[in-house]
Amino acid sequence: MPTPGAVMEATKLLYDVLGDVLVFDVGGATTDVHSVTEGSLEVLDILVTPEPKAKRTVEGDLGVYVNRANVIELLTHHETEGNSKEYIESQIKPIPATEEERKWSGVLTKKAVEVAISRHVGYIKRVYGAGKNFLAYGKDLSMVKYIVGTGGALTRLPKGEETLEGIKEIKEDLTMYPRAEAKVLIDNMYIMACAGVLSRENKEAAITLLKESLKL
Repeated sequence: MPTPGAVMEATKLLYDVLGDVLVFDVGGATTDVHSVTEGSLEVLDILVTPEPKAKRTVEGDLGVYVNRANVIELLTHHETEGNSKEYIESQIKPIPATEEERKWSGVLTKKAVEVAISRHVGYIKRVYGAGKNFLAYGKDLSMVKYIVGTGGALTRLPKGEETLEGIKEIKEDLTMYPRAEAKVLIDNMYIMACAGVLSRENKEAAITLLKESLKL
């Protein structure tokens, strides 16, 4: 089973145990976002096109090593701290060993997460006519209870939890992003994909493994 499919299986299993859940899998080549949630009733009432309960997006341009150049191009001047793109790229290694290397891999991970969720989540649009109305498009993540991080970048680098906490701070006038109450969990043992495969044969064992890795 391919890794994205396996992580999706684990995400569905977490939904059965924890409720509405959002999972980020940030790797060297891609950043995958998995969500299992029906969204809020308020958004469902104004949703233009139905969304699947379980949704996965695979961002093939947002890897933090193989596709590092793509992510570096997305950094703002503030995020680069005035450093050249060439310098930042020189600090990105397959396995960061120095503090400087870990710092810049972390910066790319944060940017990959921010861009990936912006592509995964929907939006609400004001429509003016006879009065002011609203229409919703895409996936509503406002009811997500848990945000989970897996993949090497979020489980092995410092500040993985802080990176995921940051998406709750994205402020917009009308948003379908996760709310501040959502709790962040890290796949400390980096076993979500394995648990997804295991769930096909033994769900209880997979749940036990996930709970241990997420420290639940």
